[in-house]
Amino acid sequence: MSAYLFNLDGGLGAGAYFEDKVSAGEWLHVVACYDQGGARTDGRAGVSIYKNGEFRSGPASSGARYSSRLWQIDSAPGPRRCGSEPVTRAGRSPARSMRWRSTRACSARLRCSRITGWRRDRFETMFIRNCWYVIAWDHEIGPDALFSRIVLGEPIVVFRTADGGLTAMEDRCVHRFAPLSSGRKEDDCVRCGYHGLKFDSSGVCVEVPGVDRIPAKARVRTYPLVVKHKWVFVWMGAPERADEALLPDNFSCDHPDWLNIPGYLHYDTNYLLICDNLLDFSHLSYVHEKTLGGSPAIAQAKAEIEAIPRGLRVTRRVPSVPAPPFYQRFRRFDTPIDRWFIYDFVLPGTLLMHSGGRPVGDVEGDMSNAVQLHSCQTLTPETETSTHYFFQQSHRRGVGDGRIVQSIYDTLEAAFNEDRDIISAQARILAVSPGASMLPLPMDAALNQFRRLLDSELVAEASATRG
Repeated sequence: MSAYLFNLDGGLGAGAYFEDKVSAGEWLHVVACYDQGGARTDGRAGVSIYKNGEFRSGPASSGARYSSRLWQIDSAPGPRRCGSEPVTRAGRSPARSMRWRSTRACSARLRCSRITGWRRDRFETMFIRNCWYVIAWDHEIGPDALFSRIVLGEPIVVFRTADGGLTAMEDRCVHRFAPLSSGRKEDDCVRCGYHGLKFDSSGVCVEVPGVDRIPAKARVRTYPLVVKHKWVFVWMGAPERADEALLPDNFSCDHPDWLNIPGYLHYDTNYLLICDNLLDFSHLSYVHEKTLGGSPAIAQAKAEIEAIPRGLRVTRRVPSVPAPPFYQRFRRFDTPIDRWFIYDFVLPGTLLMHSGGRPVGDVEGDMSNAVQLHSCQTLTPETETSTHYFFQQSHRRGVGDGRIVQSIYDTLEAAFNEDRDIISAQARILAVSPGASMLPLPMDAALNQFRRLLDSELVAEASATRG
């Protein structure tokens, strides 16, 4: 059973050839590029196909604007002669059905079920839901405030209860969809500022002014919430699957031996473009030439990539290079140093990094003259085209004077604004370059592996959801 032509009807145009054996129960992940108007670009140039999480056909995902759709093969009933008869799935109109037109005489008719879909009015990025996303730094949520932030396209309001705990619920009143965060906090409840509906910390409406009998449907969704080392995590998937063992080890955000200033940036770009940036440090030589980089040798150093649970470990060692400008704030470096960057990058998009440098010639393990840093950075998609970026870079307590914490933060903020400028410019070019293919290069290895990991997790999550 091989050589099928995807024909995605409903104005989406022709697809891409897919040649492989298929069986009932297997998964196909179809990724299609979109132009600004929402129409998909030329199929053969713009469609990638993954089977059971492995790339099989078309251009590999490059970070361009795209939509994703998962299909499960319900049946492959055996050989049949060529034809173009539509295969209509339950719950789908003929205009939106998927046709499998065989290109060989002995191919099989497949019947598929859509697991997730795309909308024709805009592109969609599929997000992993059964995982923890950072919604805020702990200090951002005041004792009597209603804190609001959008995560994965869902507005969420967070507030503190009388016992000091935190509650997260949908920031949308069930009545007329006014944001609850525009209302007020009353004890452990939230009162909508539009028509006065009052919701307790479990999301249940306990009062409707002027109404004696409260409808059973008068409730809003609540979300599991955990605080770990000053990061406030929200679980966006099925509440019963919330697993604190999946929380990343952001220890230096709140550790007595490490000092830092917490930071936040907002991006008006898709979060995957920022993941790409963090997975390839060769850009430090050029984007951050006068801040974090300081030498083209960083781009020339080959990264070592190792698979770890739910992520990758990337190691880049850069021998005998000038100290970057901000290292001089720790101590004076008159001779070259050996630098290192060793970090884990884990789903959904968190970087945990040990980095530093020591004078060339110092004995391995001798940190007496070294700069030692630990950084925690995480990406939370706000929408398909915007991202929350939480970050900090810590240094060892007792190194340098009291001004160095602020100095490191200022340098980091300047460097991350450099990242945001180049990534935002990249996103603007991608938006006006539908169908254009990026040129893969060796430095893309880590980001390509992470994209494949992400696709595999999406397939596994969809499979588990369907039981």
